[in-house]
Amino acid sequence: MKYFPFLTVSILLYCSDSPLYGQLSYPVPSGVYCSCGPTLATGQGSVAPAIAAKPFVKGILVRIEWDLLEPTDNNFNWVQLDTQIARAKSYGKKVALGIVNGKGAPGWLYAIAGVQPVVYNNGADTIPLPWDTAYLRQWQELIVEAGRRYLNDTTITLVHMTNSSFNGFEFQLPPEGLVNWSLFQYTEQKIIDSWKTVITSFGAAFPHHYLDNDFHPVFLISSSSSTPADSVYTFARGKIGQRYGALAAWWTQNNVNNYPFNIRGFSTRLRKVLLPCNSPKTVQMTQPRLGREACPELYLRLSLTALVIGKYGIRIF
Repeated sequence: MKYFPFLTVSILLYCSDSPLYGQLSYPVPSGVYCSCGPTLATGQGSVAPAIAAKPFVKGILVRIEWDLLEPTDNNFNWVQLDTQIARAKSYGKKVALGIVNGKGAPGWLYAIAGVQPVVYNNGADTIPLPWDTAYLRQWQELIVEAGRRYLNDTTITLVHMTNSSFNGFEFQLPPEGLVNWSLFQYTEQKIIDSWKTVITSFGAAFPHHYLDNDFHPVFLISSSSSTPADSVYTFARGKIGQRYGALAAWWTQNNVNNYPFNIRGFSTRLRKVLLPCNSPKTVQMTQPRLGREACPELYLRLSLTALVIGKYGIRIF
């Protein structure tokens, strides 16, 4: 996952769909959320005191890898996540929760659970095959356990639904230059069905929280199809209803220009969704700066907030 500084501005609007799982009894995420660093085994936490103490910050994105939560099969360790939630609460802040999958999946999946690995970068990186049934069974078990533990936790306002992917947080898979996906019999329907299984599990495990998932092309190339994203979004809206929004994380002007479902087209089709506009904060960034044409109503707001938040990224709901 990319951890360099960035800005994400998210507008959260909801349609009048009736949710299939639970009532809207928990608060809608709103205000400025810090997209601070991940929670790591080294003790680094997502809730940065210097940011959490700022009165205009309303919440924190807490990212934590699956292998920290389930270091061995059916042995769940919630200490680090509980600590971050409690810390956010002590500052009067809310939490957007993201359990990082992909390379953040535990190694025992392959040795003990029989999950088919996707290995790339000369063996340096491994993710579970997203449509592998053994993987989906194990991932659903983790989702169920997380739902049991945090079902009544109203400090958490938003849960990011994640799946096995390139960085474990977003939609895209490792590019075909790194993985020969024909060896895994990749089809669009397989990735769509994988996401449908994951979304169904999250929706049932978190029946009162707001939920979203990221959308990118499955393969970050200009010819990549928008069918998986369109199908997954339609399914999620039907399953979860007004508690659901679509997240387009890390979109820049480059995405707008080069991908078949760009921000402008995606927002036109999806309309009332969680749709962020992203912009790099510093001149050291190599990605193109977000252009006014991509998200004109937020362009100035982004630039001004960048001067206030410091080194961390932000999300505005």
